Amino acid sequence: MDGLKEEELCYPDLPNSSCRGLMRPHSEAVLLYTLLSSVSVLTVALNLLVIISISHFRQLHTPTNLLLLSLAISDFLVGLLLMPVEMMRFIETCWLLGDLMCALFYIICFTLTSSSVGNMVLISIDRFVAICYPLHYPTKITRGVIELSVCLCWASSFLYNGLILKDHLRQPDVQTSCFGECMVVIDYVSGTVDLVVTFIGPCSVILILYMRVFTVAVAQARAMQSHIMGVGAVKVTAKKSERKAARTLGVVIMHCRMDGLKEEELCYPNLPNSSCRGLMRPHSEAVLLYTLLSSVSVLTVALNMLVIISISHFRQLHTPTNLLLLSLAISDLLVGLLVMPVETVRFIETCWLLGDLMCALSYIIGFSLTSASVGNMVLISIDRFVAICYPLHYPTKITRGVIELSVCLCWAGSFLYNGLILKDHLRQPDLHNTCYGECIVVIDYVSGTVDLVVTFIGPCSVILILYMRVFTVAVAQARAMHFLVVRVSALFRMSVEEAVPLSEPTIRAFVELQKRNLLAMSTILVTSSSLSLVTCFSCGKLTKNSSNMSSFSDMSDNWVRLGRGKDSTAMSRAAFTTAH
Repeated sequence: MDGLKEEELCYPDLPNSSCRGLMRPHSEAVLLYTLLSSVSVLTVALNLLVIISISHFRQLHTPTNLLLLSLAISDFLVGLLLMPVEMMRFIETCWLLGDLMCALFYIICFTLTSSSVGNMVLISIDRFVAICYPLHYPTKITRGVIELSVCLCWASSFLYNGLILKDHLRQPDVQTSCFGECMVVIDYVSGTVDLVVTFIGPCSVILILYMRVFTVAVAQARAMQSHIMGVGAVKVTAKKSERKAARTLGVVIMHCRMDGLKEEELCYPNLPNSSCRGLMRPHSEAVLLYTLLSSVSVLTVALNMLVIISISHFRQLHTPTNLLLLSLAISDLLVGLLVMPVETVRFIETCWLLGDLMCALSYIIGFSLTSASVGNMVLISIDRFVAICYPLHYPTKITRGVIELSVCLCWAGSFLYNGLILKDHLRQPDLHNTCYGECIVVIDYVSGTVDLVVTFIGPCSVILILYMRVFTVAVAQARAMHFLVVRVSALFRMSVEEAVPLSEPTIRAFVELQKRNLLAMSTILVTSSSLSLVTCFSCGKLTKNSSNMSSFSDMSDNWVRLGRGKDSTAMSRAAFTTAH
């Protein structure tokens, strides 16, 4: 998508004074609007549910719940007023609502976020008093005190942000350099005070209070445990909820503090005029990210290696379907081995330090391997479609040679297609780089649209259609088999009651019906699971034969041996028992 982005004037009628905005492709804009709108709607809906619940039920009108109600109202307004405007501003990149709306937007944005932070501070104070001073809590934290605190929180938020942005309210366009821009500039002193008041101070208060709550809770738990053990009561298991809650709180607070400490530095300090700027992460955050992402990469490589070794080693697994699974496992193994480590370094360091040639190769390898994985999933869906919908033609149409040829064409087509798409990037890897330490690829609009259809929309549509067809056929076969099994079971029951000997063909027909019924039901389960996994580009990679099949085969052999003997009554009873 980055290759499709171009710039255009926000106001084409004012070419000399209009700002330039980013022109996104229609498909990308629709996708972003859908995702961000769903987040906004979800925020509004969930917070509205909290507001209605606390407001409607009188038994929920407690001091703590009033604080939660105030926090839900602030978050509800954020999702209703701020998120839609920020969504349009992020996607369209031009401000088209005028100077007055620009000033009001910043006032509302800063006020609502400040009130949310203030509500969280009040909640931490409420919990601190409830845990550390439980006897004084009913007298100190009353409903009147909470209502007064909430009113002061909202009023101070409006007053404080009004003072900070008073110059912006008087002249909303004083800082704008062109039409279509909405920005606010605060002097150094005001910015420092705002950082302390709205971020560092509240985070420090919340951290100190919850650490105090944690220590008091642990001390109370130990005192209660020692007292109970002293009087000879039942041994109480040590509670870990306090420690878990404290660890979770510590991770959240540290993450917030890390976000505030992020700075930028030059990718190449020796080239200050031509070097890009990269994000300088704290050491602890970088170590955490490297650990998590490396574990995902190692797990991907290990699991796919297990699948490859299993299918390659055991000759009985060399079936057409398992050969497709082997090809998919190889592509995923290479993704975990070649693509994930490079993307991990690129995400954490934010600077490209491997040179222009490796930049071109990383894009070629990444695009080709992902395209091969998608192609393998399409081949697997075709294989299952033929096996279920045309079972009699499956052994002749889907042979090992056909599968090997299809897999080779899939891999060759992936590398050839992506090579054609990125041929200009291969010739001049640094053509679109604006500074050293950058690695980007730019694709024209037509190529990007074709690539989106070929590598995403088309394969997803094929997989979805084929598995829906497989599901309908499997359900129809299961219903037909169930009807026939009921009829044959009635025949067995009648033969047992009348002591009529059954012929060997009848027994074999019943066994085949039971086998087909089990196969149809298993197919329905597998197809339902596959349909739920299509949208996230994943599928199962190990198949396992049902043990019930072998048990039916053993029963069939036993019935045949009974049929060759003279004890027809015993044979009928055995068939009747299995039918039940």
